[in-house]
This record gives sequence, C-alpha cells and structure tokens, in this order.
Amino acid sequence: MNLIHTFRKTVTGLAVAVALGAGPAAQAETVLTVNMHSDLKIVDPIWTTAYMSRNYGYMVYDTLFAMNTKGEIKPQMVSEYKVSDDGLTYDFTLRDGLKFHDGAPVTSKDVIASLKRWGAKDAMGQKMMSYVKDITATGDNSFRFSMNKPTGLVIAALGKPSSNVPFIMPERVAATPPGEQITDYTGSGPFVFLKDEWKPGDKAEFAKFQDYVPRDEPGDGLAGGKVVHVDKVVWKVIRDAQTLSQDRNDPPAAPSGVIARAMDEAEQPVATIAPQSRRRFAMAAIITLTMVGVWGAILYATFGPDVGAGNPATFDARADDIRGKIVMVSSANPAEV
Repeated sequence: MNLIHTFRKTVTGLAVAVALGAGPAAQAETVLTVNMHSDLKIVDPIWTTAYMSRNYGYMVYDTLFAMNTKGEIKPQMVSEYKVSDDGLTYDFTLRDGLKFHDGAPVTSKDVIASLKRWGAKDAMGQKMMSYVKDITATGDNSFRFSMNKPTGLVIAALGKPSSNVPFIMPERVAATPPGEQITDYTGSGPFVFLKDEWKPGDKAEFAKFQDYVPRDEPGDGLAGGKVVHVDKVVWKVIRDAQTLSQDRNDPPAAPSGVIARAMDEAEQPVATIAPQSRRRFAMAAIITLTMVGVWGAILYATFGPDVGAGNPATFDARADDIRGKIVMVSSANPAEV
C-alpha cells in the first residue's frame, strides 16, 4: 500500500498513547523512549523554526486553534469565538480549566503577550498583525481582536501547524524580547519539560502533566483531545544506525534487526536497515501537516516481526504492543500499515 495513501487513510492525529494496559494508578511508571530525527538544542519554539523545537513545543505548550486531518482549523484552547458581520472584531473565549505547569490559570493576558511575541517573529504572524489595530482583554479568559480592515488571515494564522507555531506561554515568559531565547520553560501542554534531566546531545525528558484538561472530542490531526496515558517520554539521541537496530536485549532466538528494547520507537528509521532485516514498519503519525496539498507525517516507527517468518498474527500482536506505547498515535489498523 502506498504510504502517503496510508497516512491519509489512517492518521487521526495528535492523541497521546494508550498506556500498556489501563491498569490502576499504583502500577509501575510507564516510560516511552524515542529516538528522534535530531537532537533537541533550542527550547524556544518562537525564537527558532527548527522542527525539533516545534515538536518540543507541541509536547510542552498548547495552541488557541489547531489543524485537523482535513486541513480545517478548529478551536483548541478556545472554547468559542465570534466574528462581527463587518469582519473588524473577533471575540474569543478560552476553555475552562486551562492551567500552566506551575498551577497558574491561563488568562487572556498570557494569550495576548504570547501572540505579540509570536507576531513579531513569525512571517505569517507579522502579516496578520499588520491588519490588527489592537488585542485587548475583555475578561480573565476572553480577549478581542480589533482590526484595521477585514482579512481571512486571523484564524488561519492562529491555527498554523508548523514553525513558528503560536504557542501560548505565561505572560512573564512571553515578555522576553523575540530576539532573545526564553529561560523559563513553563507551558500548559500535555507534558512538562524536565529541565534538570535535559542533556543536549544525549536526551530530553518529559513528564505527564497531571492537570492537563484535554478537549472532549477525539483527536484529529493536531486538533481534538490530547489524552496522555504514559508517565514519561524520553527523547534519546542515538546517531549510529547499527546501534539503533541492534537487538541486544532480546533472547538469542528472537529475530535479528529489531530496535533494542531500551529504545521503544524511532522517528526516522534508517532506510537501509529495513530491507536487510526484511521488516515491516508499524507506523504512527504524531503530527500531520497539510500544506499546499502535500501531506507529510512526523513518525515514530518501530520494526515489526520478520515478514518472512510467515505468521501475520505475530506482526499484529507486536504492532498492538507498539500502539499501546506510542506517545502520539494514529488509530490505524496495524494490519493495514
């Protein structure tokens, strides 16, 4: 099956994985270790357009709007909004229960400061801001765009899926000049960045944010509910393809070439390894981008059992285990991948 077709058919988007069995809270901590395509070096997704920083942003922060798999912009942190008949006023209301990782509520002041910093840095944000006369708070959880003239850019810009994404930060953090990098990494997204565990060139760690309130609707692309069922995610840097593919922790009888058990997922498995080990991939898209009619997906992929082993059921069982651990997973039927 054509992979692009598969992505279009099966990716339902940004939903955080079902844990390894929905057991009681007292069970052992679930940790997902992932080999990403690159090292996380910059943790300010407004200061840089680097994709690793953008991916980090989706883990740690949240957005007012988000794009679904149909390319439609849907409310995310926003509960409702209204546009005046003349297109000169946009009124927005935030969802109830939104909190930053330090326990403070997300307010309209945080939103306004974040949008101003993003709008000074991002090209699409700059263009949108050229139509904006003012952004004002109309309440603790509501704000208004007053426009110089009507434009169709507002919702599209607030829901843009890739760098620079208009992530919402606390007002004190967003007060950082756009030409300087932030030093406070407090967000309101589904994961908390563990700064003290961050070792550039080695690993970055994220813990489940217990007070995150996902939307009620199912995840769809970057839109919808982000429901977390793993306790921690570790992005591990392994640059050597052979090391990544070693099966050093499996019993000797296990098929060769599977990813080491210490590494649950790889975002970009090396193409030359797959044919040598005759593996199928069990793929799960965490972010689906629809831009100019081109579909792309950032993947966590894990080698499945040997296709030549002749037992499709073993592949399905392994794929189901994988799907239970992936951080942000599609609802694809593993047999279709």
